[in-house]
Amino acid sequence: GWIVRMPGYGWRFAETVSSPEALSQAMAFRAVIEPAAIAQPSYTLLHEVITRLRDRQQRVLEGEFEKMTLGEMYQCGCDFHEEIIRGAANPFFVESLKRVNSIRRLFAYRSFADRDGMRRHVREHLRLLDVLETGRYAEAAELMAKHLQRPLVAGLS
Repeated sequence: GWIVRMPGYGWRFAETVSSPEALSQAMAFRAVIEPAAIAQPSYTLLHEVITRLRDRQQRVLEGEFEKMTLGEMYQCGCDFHEEIIRGAANPFFVESLKRVNSIRRLFAYRSFADRDGMRRHVREHLRLLDVLETGRYAEAAELMAKHLQRPLVAGLS
């Protein structure tokens, strides 16, 4: 989805990739859809999913991120958010987030130099899981909105 075939012949970068505002627009979009997914009346996240996500985030926080490649670190964050949004049981939320994440990947790698920011993000992920586990979805939606409004550097969440 990064390039689009032009009528006739040739290619051009999709508008979502080529504009300087693309990253901030992607984050603004996520700040709308991710909390909205959690706020859905039918939202639920299975205990097994929460446990699996918590275990992964805890390992990252305890230093695993020091051994991860940039791609692995980026994918870990994407997997976390995609799994959270899956709790809405609405494929449009999931597919929209996957699309944004595939485009955001172009911008995000420079974010991983900020190790303190990464630790803060992972702590926010763990806090969100605690709230989701207790079924306080309105509070979880608010936490997600705040989390997405404080990007690590430029695109990691």
